[in-house]
Amino acid sequence: TLAKYSDSTIRMWARVLQAVPNSKLLIEAPGLQAIALQRAVAKRFAVHGIGAERLDLRMRDQSLQYLIYNQIDIALDSFPCGGGTTSFDLLWMGVPLVTLPSDRFAGRMGASLLTALGRSEWVATSEEHFAEIAAGLALDPTALAANRSEQRTRMQSSALMNEAQFAVN
Repeated sequence: TLAKYSDSTIRMWARVLQAVPNSKLLIEAPGLQAIALQRAVAKRFAVHGIGAERLDLRMRDQSLQYLIYNQIDIALDSFPCGGGTTSFDLLWMGVPLVTLPSDRFAGRMGASLLTALGRSEWVATSEEHFAEIAAGLALDPTALAANRSEQRTRMQSSALMNEAQFAVN
């Protein structure tokens, strides 16, 4: 949702792109078929030295919702309001999520999911740490591939999928 793309979000994502040469950021959101909106998003990244050629801006196509996750190596959460359902879906599809928790519920869902999944190492403590985590993941394609093949099993055995324990709690 483009409304979640705060100045902090754009700055953090730009830091990741700067830390990982030749990387691209895929943004899929309603309305991105409009050239004016694409230019507005690109302009926000340009302020941080990121050219439009590093952005892959796409209109959300719900018929491709889960297929597009196969094109993503690492998901970057927004800040201060992060993802919820989409974050869960990405993790289910084997995509690592990097998040920076904020002071509100909507900004801590990613950290909650990752903690329950046993992946608290993907929870950043600062904007700089956010970029470090993402760059570290990006620079290890072998670990990314292993994670993609193992993450669904990890989720199935985690607290995230334990409905019986959830009901007891």
